[in-house]
Amino acid sequence: MVPSVFVPIERLPLTPNGKVDHRALPRPGHPTGADAHRAPRTPQEEVLARLFTQILDVERVGVDDNFFDLGGHSLGATRLVGHLRRILNVDVPVRMVFETPTVATLAAQLGAGADPAGPTDPFGVVMTLKGGGAKPPVWFLPPGSGLAWSYLGMARHLGDRPVYGIQARGFDGSPVPESFEAMVLDYAEQILAVQPEGPFQMIGHSLGGPLAHAVAAELQRRGHEVPVVVILDAVPSDWFAEHREAVRLDRSQAREFLDSHLPGAEDSEDRRSIIENGSALMVRHVQMVGEFSQPTYRGTALFFRATRSTGPEAGLWAPHVQGDVHAYDIDATHYGLTEPEPAAEICAVVNRHLCD
Repeated sequence: MVPSVFVPIERLPLTPNGKVDHRALPRPGHPTGADAHRAPRTPQEEVLARLFTQILDVERVGVDDNFFDLGGHSLGATRLVGHLRRILNVDVPVRMVFETPTVATLAAQLGAGADPAGPTDPFGVVMTLKGGGAKPPVWFLPPGSGLAWSYLGMARHLGDRPVYGIQARGFDGSPVPESFEAMVLDYAEQILAVQPEGPFQMIGHSLGGPLAHAVAAELQRRGHEVPVVVILDAVPSDWFAEHREAVRLDRSQAREFLDSHLPGAEDSEDRRSIIENGSALMVRHVQMVGEFSQPTYRGTALFFRATRSTGPEAGLWAPHVQGDVHAYDIDATHYGLTEPEPAAEICAVVNRHLCD
């Protein structure tokens, strides 16, 4: 997420309601590695290079060019693994593109025949964000839009442990749970199917905060150890109930929000599909969380607040935590928590509390 290209403009174009008009921003050009271009050497590298140029809309790609330096992002990585499944008949997780982002390294990984170790569907309920590791796993719970892709950057900072993301039903064709409580129970079952025994460690941003807290409490109710829950800029369910009118969300508002934050070409069919599904889920999730009674979690809660915006407060969680609530301020915008520096800063604190 470190910018590879800077485009100077005199002023930011705005929409009639005063927000940044992303459609009117000039499109940056991306470097093509011309100074140190190494051409593909094998048929597999040829296929990968061609897919890189197609997805990233660049003229040519060398085997050492980095997918993300050329303008790639999580949505582009998802398209890439979809093409690999159709063209090469290989099933790889999105995280593999993040871990081996050049044509050469990705081809070597595919050529080694390595087992992807875990679910590979980028829209599945369980998504492997980082494979391998000797320490207990970390689980990320989804924000309101339902996808865990935004956590891929943070997963890399969590040391020698596997990292998984839970994603909302609806993207994979399965029915959406009828209530927030049903969603909590479903996610607890999905976690136990992958990790039958604790300790369990949960992290959640935005709507993922009350989800992470509630899933942790549910696992404790079943007799499992959940020593730490990490809450990123989130409020408990009772806040949604008290502010029901203020936080009421309709499809057009949710669609506008996702359209302004989701990367990728506006005419992309994949992008349009994610916006439509995600906006429907956001509306439903906001409704459901306001009807849910936040349980009591017994353990340590780490609360992080982004200081560049008016956000939630740690005190809102105190009535729902039987244990310590540690509060930390992070110099970030509300939706900037997965940018490189804030992500590393958050994970440096989190790592001190995670189980070995």
